[in-house]
Amino acid sequence: MSSDYPDAVVAILAESFPRLAEPAAAQAAAEAIRRHTLQPDEAFEYIVDDQEQADWRIHADRRNPGRVMLSCFRYTLTAFDYHREERVNTALAELPL
Repeated sequence: MSSDYPDAVVAILAESFPRLAEPAAAQAAAEAIRRHTLQPDEAFEYIVDDQEQADWRIHADRRNPGRVMLSCFRYTLTAFDYHREERVNTALAELPL
């Protein structure tokens, strides 16, 4: 596992979720991802948007242990939501692990 993977994931996510551009939030997210990559857990989940809404989360990519993917948990997804999921997950899949 590359030690750069968690930081690269956060950098990709920060483009869509400005909160992750804040150093404390970025560090917390990277640490959670780092723990997941070292000990993959199918139950891994991390909220990347507003903690109260919790519409957007990264979670374990069950097909690729140690990797994460982004999903929207809104009741009704918009075209923007689908596009964001696809764009971010494509970028995440291209990262070396």
